[in-house]
Amino acid sequence: MPDSSRAYEMKEVIETLCSFEDALADDLNTPEALASLHSLIKIARISLDNKANIRLLQDIAFALLRMDTFFGFFYDVPAQFLPINTSYDKDCELKAAALAEKRLKCKRDRNFMMADALRKEIENLGFIINDRTDGYTLMRNHKIV
Repeated sequence: MPDSSRAYEMKEVIETLCSFEDALADDLNTPEALASLHSLIKIARISLDNKANIRLLQDIAFALLRMDTFFGFFYDVPAQFLPINTSYDKDCELKAAALAEKRLKCKRDRNFMMADALRKEIENLGFIINDRTDGYTLMRNHKIV
């Protein structure tokens, strides 16, 4: 069970991934595999809260995607369920990232009205921006409307 009071290392991520694969090899022990997935998600949440290094977070993301090849939980929402103005092509991602950088500069310059307007524009592109002390995180909004 992940402990929120300490930092995690790649060793624990690998052990969790191995226990997931062992569970599947054990006559498709799906409950045990789901428990491993849940443990990895907790490790990811704690690592994000503790501002773990980017390499560990990338390895956690890789492990989650590897686990997802079995379950298929993490998929892109089909276009027919997205708002009309939302596009998930690469140009949209690049535009959202550029707007996020511009918004960060506006916040640092204390131009909060412009930063709020840029947040709204990013959201209209189908992305969520979360502020952090060291910058921001930008994610696709998979909320079905």
